Amino acid sequence: MNQTSDVVVLGAGVVGLMSAIHLAREGLSVTIVERRARGREASRAAGGILSSIKPWALASELAALAAQSEASYPALTAEIRDATGIDPEWRRCGMLLVDSDQAIAAKQWSNAGGQRVEILDMNASVTLEPAVQPGSRPAIRLPDAAQIRNPRLMDGLGKFAELNGVRVVEYVGACGLFVRNGRCSGVSTDEGLIRGDRVILSAGAWSGALLARVGISCPVTPIRGQMIWYRVPRGTVEHIVIRDGYYVIPRSDGVLVVGSTADAAEFSEVTPSEMVRQLHDAATRIIPQLDRTPVRGQWSGLRPWCPDGLPYIGAAPDVDRLFMCVGHHRNGMALAPASARLLINIMLGRSTRIDPAPFDPRARMAAPAVADL
Repeated sequence: MNQTSDVVVLGAGVVGLMSAIHLAREGLSVTIVERRARGREASRAAGGILSSIKPWALASELAALAAQSEASYPALTAEIRDATGIDPEWRRCGMLLVDSDQAIAAKQWSNAGGQRVEILDMNASVTLEPAVQPGSRPAIRLPDAAQIRNPRLMDGLGKFAELNGVRVVEYVGACGLFVRNGRCSGVSTDEGLIRGDRVILSAGAWSGALLARVGISCPVTPIRGQMIWYRVPRGTVEHIVIRDGYYVIPRSDGVLVVGSTADAAEFSEVTPSEMVRQLHDAATRIIPQLDRTPVRGQWSGLRPWCPDGLPYIGAAPDVDRLFMCVGHHRNGMALAPASARLLINIMLGRSTRIDPAPFDPRARMAAPAVADL
């Protein structure tokens, strides 16, 4: 544990792994540290939708990250598949918002340069997805929306990181930022100190607590999201389908993922039975035949929530050599490639295609006197 790397990344979720891979490809030595197993927290629990449920309502800053990320996924997933043999199953399946009151806003967004949008009446909606219960209002179809099978993406990213020379250290128990004299020079673990010339914090919902221990106030808090899944005949539905804020996501093999709830549950990842019933009821309102279909499994994950909805990407306040890429909440999968690229360009002093100012932690976070821990 005494080895020193050019960069230590704390947190092996989708953002941490992508950041580590970028850095390794720049010729830097990189160690990524995870208290449990890589890719097992919110990144694995997500649904894998690579578009906002209402992209026309997305803040312009997030829209820029989303567009760059979405464009990068086909090549990225093909590279992972070819290198590792693990297919993340990127698929442009389209998205259908049923019984929506957003038709005018969606069409205006599309006409102003957003993605393609189709407004469907009831007959057209039923023809497109016969198993889906239509509403009294039009349906909105986004034919270019895509999904990814995020557990497979995380397995592939972990292996891909190692193939690119990243040292992955797992199951180290409690982790902390090692700060002395206003400088972060590593990550402390139950097994000792892992040193780095620079440190990236990408620990998701735990990031706020880790920063508080070194005297930095960061309002990232955990919001628990719960999911269930069914096994249905392949082709039951083809689109991601949204209704009343809930979604169903059809995988290529007949798995149907349903989500999601949101509640402030501190750091509990238990899925209460009443939440399973709530999700099942929502699923049957979208696809009535699911009322006769057993729930095959359930899980939850802790999303890192920020009050203003924007992640923190860049140098941390008042601690030298510490960088952050945290707070993506529901949009981690959809924003990860561009967020990681933006962070690395900031770290290496390069120009960025996306304006970094709205995400700058130093301009947005209060930082009391730094403690040595």
